Amino acid sequence: MRGCDRVLHLAAIASVARSFDDPATTAAVNLGGTANVLQAARQGGARRVVLASSCAVYGATGELPVAESATPRPGSPYAQSKLDAEDLCRAACAPGGLDAGVLRFFNVYGPRQDPSSDYSGVIAIFMERLSQRRTCTVYGDGRQTRDFVFVADVVAACRAALGGGALGGVPINVGTGVETSLRDVLAALAAASGREPAVEFGAAREGDIRRSCAVCARAAELLGFRATVSFAEGLAATWRWYVAQVSGG
Repeated sequence: MRGCDRVLHLAAIASVARSFDDPATTAAVNLGGTANVLQAARQGGARRVVLASSCAVYGATGELPVAESATPRPGSPYAQSKLDAEDLCRAACAPGGLDAGVLRFFNVYGPRQDPSSDYSGVIAIFMERLSQRRTCTVYGDGRQTRDFVFVADVVAACRAALGGGALGGVPINVGTGVETSLRDVLAALAAASGREPAVEFGAAREGDIRRSCAVCARAAELLGFRATVSFAEGLAATWRWYVAQVSGG
């Protein structure tokens, strides 16, 4: 990081399921890795580190939509590791020295998301299965909701956090403020693709939260950021990209 002024820290083990199977490695990478990044940034003379945190830190909060002032209730080793990394960033802030931004990403989706990745997300998986005319598996009843935020909006939030005035490690939600259920996702995917997905339902997964939706006022106030891509627009763009990759276009 020698010669770098601003650092965006996105690296992590991002799988909730893997964090239950191997919490020690998850903590070593997500918390220990953040400590390494902060140390290298300080030694290299960087002025700011922006951490990609997660809405998972809120857990099964009773507040919806959820603001940054809500008490975190991490429900997995992954979520706990992200919350601990946030604390480390705040502790590393020093007047006139290193500053930190903490972005709590909600459910990011969009082109280039790998359905085989630990961080694949339900949209990438559903698209792959639909394109192969395979069954889409929904864990739970499909009425669980997420705040899906398009990757281009997330990039804009990251760029805004890298610039501007000091942030002091204050957590900032990066979402849309719109709740979308998995059943809504399937309906939107059918509309975008012209295909009706085959669906089967399985048992709800350990660590999954029931509902999620962000209060986005702090991002607007501190970063001048608001998400601009609607879910229908983002999903259609993602499907077009995915079809082009499958067809070789």
